[in-house]
Amino acid sequence: DLSGRSELLGQAHHALGTLDIFTGKPARALVELAEAERQFTTASDSIGLLRTYANQAMAYESTLDWSAERAVRIRQIRLSRNLHDKLGVAIAQIGLSVIERRIGNLDEALRVAQEAEEAFKNIHSSVGLAAAYQNFANIYNYKEEHWAAIYNSRRALVLFEEVRDPRGVGASLGVLGSSAKNIGDDNEAVFGLLGSIAIKRITGYAITPDGKRDELIQTDALSEILRKIGKSEFERVLKNARQELV
Repeated sequence: DLSGRSELLGQAHHALGTLDIFTGKPARALVELAEAERQFTTASDSIGLLRTYANQAMAYESTLDWSAERAVRIRQIRLSRNLHDKLGVAIAQIGLSVIERRIGNLDEALRVAQEAEEAFKNIHSSVGLAAAYQNFANIYNYKEEHWAAIYNSRRALVLFEEVRDPRGVGASLGVLGSSAKNIGDDNEAVFGLLGSIAIKRITGYAITPDGKRDELIQTDALSEILRKIGKSEFERVLKNARQELV
C-alpha cells in the first residue's frame, strides 16, 4: 500500500542522507533527508521522522546553519512530546540549548538546558546529565561566569569518565582549561587545555560558531599562558599537567 511504500522510500533516503553526512557531504545529505521527511510524513512514521530530524540537525550543524538547525530541534522536541518520549525531548533540548548559546541567546540556552537536566535526573541518565553539565559549562563560559563554568565542567568530566565517553572528556577538559585561564589559574588551565588537545587528536576536533577548529583556540590559549609566565615556569606547569593526565 501507499503507506508501506512511503515508509520504505523514507528509509532508503534516510540511509543515503546518513551516508552523506558521515562522508562529508552535508548539502547532499539535506536533499536526501528532506525527501525522507516527506515520505515518513506520508507514512505517518513518527520514529522515522525523529531519526530524520536528528540527522538533519547534524547536517545543518556541519554547514553552520544555526537557524535551520534550531527549527529542526524545535520540531524534534514537539514530536517527542507528542510521543511522550521524555528521553527524546531532553536530548533534543540539549541540542536546542547549544544552538541558543551559539546565536547568543544565553538565558534561553540556560533555561532549556535546565529543563533537560531535570528530565535526565528523573530518568536516571548519566550520559544525559553529563551532556547537560557540559552544556552548562559552555553557557557559563560564554556568560563569563568562570567559576560556574569550572564547577559544571568538573561535574561533566566525572560523569563522562564514568560512562567512558572520550569525546565528552575532551570537551569538558577544554572548557575547564578555558575558564581556568580566564581566572588566572595557570596550572588548571594547562591541565585542561593540554588534555583536551591530546584527546581530540584521536576523537576529532569540534568546530566553533565562527567555523574555526577548537584546537586552534586551545593552542593559542596555551601560547598566551607561555608568554605570560615565561618559558621556565611554563615548562614546570606543563610537566605537572602531563603527570596528572597520565
